[in-house]
Amino acid sequence: MGDIKLPCYSVLMTVYKNDNPNWVDLALQSMFNQTVLPSEIVLIEDGPVSEKIERVISNYSALNSISIRLFKNDINIGLGATLKKGVELCQFNFIARMDADDICLSNRFEKQIIYMNNHKNIDICGGHIEEMDENKKSIGVIRYPLSHDEMKCFFGKRNPLAHMSVIFRKSYFHKAGLYPVDTDKDEDTIFWLNGFLSGCKFANIDEVLVRVRVNKDFYLRRNGLSKSLSDLKNRCLVIRKLNLSYVNYIFACARFVIFIIPIPHVTQFAYKFLR
Repeated sequence: MGDIKLPCYSVLMTVYKNDNPNWVDLALQSMFNQTVLPSEIVLIEDGPVSEKIERVISNYSALNSISIRLFKNDINIGLGATLKKGVELCQFNFIARMDADDICLSNRFEKQIIYMNNHKNIDICGGHIEEMDENKKSIGVIRYPLSHDEMKCFFGKRNPLAHMSVIFRKSYFHKAGLYPVDTDKDEDTIFWLNGFLSGCKFANIDEVLVRVRVNKDFYLRRNGLSKSLSDLKNRCLVIRKLNLSYVNYIFACARFVIFIIPIPHVTQFAYKFLR
């Protein structure tokens, strides 16, 4: 680090009633253990949460090393609407996302801030993720393409970055707009599509930045007819809007057939090999 002064940044995180208090604790702990600390954590409770979660938040709010700005939705309004609200509350030009059940590597934000500081044309930057089970045992690393053009091509098959790993420049929202609130089950795909269509520049760092918790419920949320139809519709929209190869339609249809089967082991296999 030396004498280099890095820009201030915000972390945007949401919690809701079904979040595990112990996992929220570990998520916050990982932010307080960063080599370059956030200037603020904008933390939004999406509807009433448990006393245990409130207690965890209160414990970290009492520390002075990071300012936690806590906001509360009276009712649960959903992730997209809550993130849209959160972006407007963040005070700094760089906004990093964090999920309440994941764990940041200790140098995640330092690496991203340095990268964004050195690449002024990049509007959004993510990285690889390591999946872990409920006991924090590693399952494997999910790698993403690195350059803007590679990510655009990859988008025909899968989303080109992991939402929980990203950091934005506010320019992303000025170009692409805020989080969509009228999408069906798949805010990320439409959000990234709006970014590509609006001229935002994407990148991923060739590093694991976040450990992501994966369990049976994780896979159950990713299969079934309704979810699979929504994913297929959005993927076809991406292929058409970005003028990507027609081969991607074949992949999208094959993936749809597999993911409509409501069996976690089938979804887990497909999720691992069709990403």
